[in-house]
Amino acid sequence: MHLLAAALHRTFPHADLIGGRRFGPEFTYDFAMPQTLPPGMWPQIEEAYRGIAKGETPVIQEMMRENGAALIRHMGLPTLADQALLELDSILKIIKIGNYAAVLKGALDWDPFCKVYGAEAGEEGIRIRGATFPDLQSQKNYLKNREKVKCLDHRLRDDLFRYVEESWLWSPEGMKWKLGVIAFWERAFQKAGFLTVEGKDAARVFGLPRVIRMVFSEGEEERGEGLYLPPNQTFLQGEILTTPHLLGDDVKSSLQFILKNSTVLDVNSRWILQKSREKKSPSVQPLEAAFHAESLVASADESPGEYPQAEGLVNDPLGRLWPFASLSLTGTAVQPKVLITIGPIERIVALLVELNAGQLPARLVETRTV
Repeated sequence: MHLLAAALHRTFPHADLIGGRRFGPEFTYDFAMPQTLPPGMWPQIEEAYRGIAKGETPVIQEMMRENGAALIRHMGLPTLADQALLELDSILKIIKIGNYAAVLKGALDWDPFCKVYGAEAGEEGIRIRGATFPDLQSQKNYLKNREKVKCLDHRLRDDLFRYVEESWLWSPEGMKWKLGVIAFWERAFQKAGFLTVEGKDAARVFGLPRVIRMVFSEGEEERGEGLYLPPNQTFLQGEILTTPHLLGDDVKSSLQFILKNSTVLDVNSRWILQKSREKKSPSVQPLEAAFHAESLVASADESPGEYPQAEGLVNDPLGRLWPFASLSLTGTAVQPKVLITIGPIERIVALLVELNAGQLPARLVETRTV
């Protein structure tokens, strides 16, 4: 995102950059300007991007938080400077590209090609949309595929759901999809010996070894992504109360449970392994290698929140990766718990609508009629 931000700052020197997000090769980026975005500016942004990628080398250095924020502010980027001051670490990595500077987190993306294909007015200013690519052939293939799958976009199915007053409203037909997904996973959990409960502490109070509950949360809404990033999210969470001796078997069976039922829905996933204490990006590996039971058992004596967590990712028709399930540990070394989280359900619905060309999968129909 820093290469894109540098290109934006070079194209619009008086714009206040706010920040952006990535979804696979795609991105969105927000910035505020004293005037509206002039028409025909996209090629200029792309040209500035290519020029920086080809001819400039970023400078990365460690700085005290306050000094880094002062440098960023001096570059004419007040919002990014304020964000730097909110960082918890006292020493920050600062990246400088020409007249642009910001806090560097994680690895630096440096795809040499960029395509901007949309802009819209948002609450904080202007939001542009586009994608970056490692080579021209990748760009060509991606844009061709984007046109090909445009008709599958779940946001076009206003017979299923509509965006009204900052929320998604589900039609009766749309609720068939959502309730079908929930019923499918609930039935799968029940077949695996889980009991449905309400309340976070029900398993502890009643001493139940395997429970499932529905969890609701507010998401980081990105309206342009529809139900992939909805404002309100629904999850199904299974909890296994286990022991250090049985932990390995319970982890393996939980992995098999998610894989088996995902395959039934024709959702093929790949997994990443990460630890909450690690700041570096996790590597993508095959499931068995990424989240082997021994890696959890070896960490069973760590404090809560320090355990590894595996996250299941699926591709949408554009090839972007989205989390749809996770497997993690909580509890104590004496009595660990395995958590299986499915969802958000809304994202799974969006995936199924697009992967099945808008036709309700037969497996969901069968589940609802049982």
